[in-house]
Order: sequence, then C-alpha cells, then structure tokens
Amino acid sequence: MRAKIARIFAAAIFAGLASAAGATIVVDNGLPNQSGGSDLNSFLEADDFTLGASTLLNLVRFWSVQGDATDYAGSIEWSIRQDSSGAPGAVSASGSATPTGVATGNTTFGLPEFRYEFGIGVTLAAGNYWLVLHNGPNNAQPSTTFYWAWSSDASNSNSNSQNFDLANPAQGWTGNFAELAFQLEARSVNPAPEPASIVLVGVGMAAMIARRRYQARRAG
Repeated sequence: MRAKIARIFAAAIFAGLASAAGATIVVDNGLPNQSGGSDLNSFLEADDFTLGASTLLNLVRFWSVQGDATDYAGSIEWSIRQDSSGAPGAVSASGSATPTGVATGNTTFGLPEFRYEFGIGVTLAAGNYWLVLHNGPNNAQPSTTFYWAWSSDASNSNSNSQNFDLANPAQGWTGNFAELAFQLEARSVNPAPEPASIVLVGVGMAAMIARRRYQARRAG
C-alpha cells in the first residue's frame, strides 16, 4: 500500500514540475474565401494585425492559391514589421521558413488551395504590426503561380493589405484593397512550482522512503 502511495506521490511531483503548453490563435485574419489572391512571386505581400498585450508568437499559418505543388519555391521569406502611418515599417523580426503545403481540397478559379504553417519565436509588445510574406527569398521572383489567398475578415472592413513591387522598389508600399488569409498562434506555458513547494514535496518523499526502509529492517 505504501509503495502504491509512493508511486502516486512521485506522479504528482512529475505533473507539478511539467509545464503544460496550449496553442491559442491570437490573430485570426479570416479563412480563404475562394475569391482571389495576391501575388507572392513578384511582390512582397503584407497585412496588418493588432496585439492587445505583450505576446510570444510561435506559429504563422497562411493559405495560398497556386497552379500546383511545384509552384512553391520551397521556402517562405517572412518578416513582422512595425506600423508606419498605415504601411509596413521597421522590421521587428524576420526569417526564412520551409513549411510543407497541404492541399485543402478547395479551389479558386480552378487553382488548388494550400495551407502552410511554420514556427517562429517572436515576442512583441502591444501595438499594430504587419505580417509580410514572399515565395522564396526576397531577392528572387519565381516564374510560377503562387498567390496569398484572400479572406473575408469580419473584424477588419478596411481591406488594407499592402504590396511591395520588387521590380519597382521606388514605388514603395501600395494598397491591395483585399484581406489576406492568415492566423497567428501563441503558446502560454504554465509556471513551474515555486522552489519552496518543490522542497516540501521532496522532504515528504524522503521521509516516507526512510520510514519504509526502517520498517523493512525491523521486519528482517
């Protein structure tokens, strides 16, 4: 019986020390509405989002419309930029990811729709930002069909996504008049037990083990 209690006690300690993590969608710019898409080959495409509190973002999910799986360049160049008077400004974080496209079964004007997601680790303060994506490196312009799918975002009626023409950089950022389909996730990690609590549990287990050994010696 005491051995069983010890096992339960140990399990409780392990559960207390383990940090449980749960994914939460903190930005939802809407799912694809199969009405069109914005070119991710010749342009950098961007859409804005707002965070109400300091947040650790850990995952980007977006949807594309493309001719087939081979129209994907094999990597996605991404950045999160600060807002500068309603357009993408200074870069807060950036990188290159290699997600795998997953066909959703939907089509837009006969072109298949794909879902991509990739991990990031970016902590941002509350404020307004822009998510910027491109098919492959920013200095490349693949000759394929690859579009960031449009969405119907009920929370944002401005349809104020932006694009940057890589062939005409002097033009700067211009409006798309569409919303782009993406979601951002964050993970909240439960705090570990305080050191004092760990010590008390450890002392309790040590006392129980010592008592069991003493009783075993007496019985011998």
